Amino acid sequence: MKTLFPGYYKPSESEFKNLWQEGTVVFDTNVLFDVYRVSDETAQALINTIKYYSENNRLFIPYRVAFEYHRKLLSVIQGQKKNYDDALGHLKTFQGKLREKRSHPFLSDKLNNRLTNLIGEINAEFEEKKKKFDKILLETSIKDKLAELLNGKVGAVYSEVEFGKILKEGERRFKNKIPPGYKDSEKSNDDQYGDYVVWKETLDYAKTNSKSVIFVSSDRKDDWYLKSNGLCYGPQPALIKEFHEYTGNTIYLYSLEQFLHHVNEEKILEISNESIEEVKEVINTVRETDYGTSSPAFHNEVLENARKLSDFWRTARFETPQAFEAVTGTARKLASMTEFADRLGQATLQNTPVGQTMKTLANVTSAINGQKNVQD
Repeated sequence: MKTLFPGYYKPSESEFKNLWQEGTVVFDTNVLFDVYRVSDETAQALINTIKYYSENNRLFIPYRVAFEYHRKLLSVIQGQKKNYDDALGHLKTFQGKLREKRSHPFLSDKLNNRLTNLIGEINAEFEEKKKKFDKILLETSIKDKLAELLNGKVGAVYSEVEFGKILKEGERRFKNKIPPGYKDSEKSNDDQYGDYVVWKETLDYAKTNSKSVIFVSSDRKDDWYLKSNGLCYGPQPALIKEFHEYTGNTIYLYSLEQFLHHVNEEKILEISNESIEEVKEVINTVRETDYGTSSPAFHNEVLENARKLSDFWRTARFETPQAFEAVTGTARKLASMTEFADRLGQATLQNTPVGQTMKTLANVTSAINGQKNVQD
């Protein structure tokens, strides 16, 4: 059964052992971006890991991965920076809508002044964070380190004729929902087939060099992983089957968090649990978009407060749809930005102006609900 349906079974213990002792590591583009998204300590751990596999000749970077990395790096960093301005804008809009309704005394002067002061503090803190992003853009230390470690590890570019054939095959697979890549319908032109190009390069490398592969990516879409009822059961069986039939070897897919956990567990390198947990948070934060949405319990509290405010504004005797939209947008943007503040600030969010704003939103909720009770 296992030989007929290899994709539905995990590799055996001996296969896993061989994979981790001799397999080649292939990093997807999002993993390279994550080096820029984490703290200095965790970034160094990632660089050390890349260095280990590079120096032991067990690293392969598809040309498409390197191409996308260089093409998108600036926009990824700039996008994170832009989120600060967007978050502050939503917060100010929220405050403005509250002030417009001052004829309805649901928010005390004391609470309103506190919110004003917090917005000023948040603005100052955000400006500092933005400066750090500017430093990342201007400073080339991480970029130069990665360039050195990846030198000679990047696959050759396909010829124009070969690439044309690959795009045509990618189009066929896309239409027939053959993994990977068919979930990238929002992308344009040949970017839709980028995942398949990376996959094809990986297949060709493994076949030419007779190598098993550890494929590390933080892409968790259904065209890479088998999912049911919100649970992930492992790599897409079709990918495992295709790799085995094409190369005669073994492949297994890992998220960056899982990969680092195994590196640490196998005593290949020592990586702190804090760094692994940080990588996990980043993966949860940035996977839905290039720049990220976040979902820790801390952020959920912000969103819960927004929901409570929304419920009130929907049923209040005076209509304030703009305020409803403002507070919802504020909460969502704050939830997005708190992760980046944490990553760059190296501080506990609850003790920062962003964290204080969450508490203020809770107080606003309480004040408004109290006023509603009075009206009722």
